[in-house]
Amino acid sequence: MTTASTPEARRITIIALLIVLFLSALDQTVVSTAMPRIVAELKGLELYAWVTTIYLLCSTVMVPIWGKLGDLYGRKRILILGVIIFVMGSWLCGLAGEFGELPLVGGGMTQLIAARGVQGVGGGALFTSAFAVMAELFAPRERGKLSGYFGAMFGIASLLGPVIGGYLTQHGTVQLGGWTIEGWRWCFYVNL
Repeated sequence: MTTASTPEARRITIIALLIVLFLSALDQTVVSTAMPRIVAELKGLELYAWVTTIYLLCSTVMVPIWGKLGDLYGRKRILILGVIIFVMGSWLCGLAGEFGELPLVGGGMTQLIAARGVQGVGGGALFTSAFAVMAELFAPRERGKLSGYFGAMFGIASLLGPVIGGYLTQHGTVQLGGWTIEGWRWCFYVNL
């Protein structure tokens, strides 16, 4: 436990960590609801499973790497870097297929898969760093209660995500200037 941290600073840190975990968990549940529309618009039914699989694969592979980097360079830096990568991946997911076929990544569905991979790399840092920071700041007897709060974030995301994803997919299409932004794209932009 760090002696320099005040109770107020620790409380703010936990709130920030809860927001980070909620962001990541919400992303998963929002996107799963929008997937049928995404697949229809990007014409990639045969690649449907890869949108989720690549996120989980990249996230899982990166957990020990982010953990070691957190040990070497500090948890805060790694958490911030993870948030930046995750948000950049969300932005790229929202742009998938917007510019047609791209030379290295191909069509819209493969662009989405690649962007979800980027998101997964960042997502691995979010989970690893959040739990590691909690373990550093709090004594073992306090971690059980905090783990309950962390679990609650996943529960809340599981309840709100499908509702938000369905609403954005059905009613989120907007016109900005001469551009039409399809509602399913907001399922990714909500992370921004």
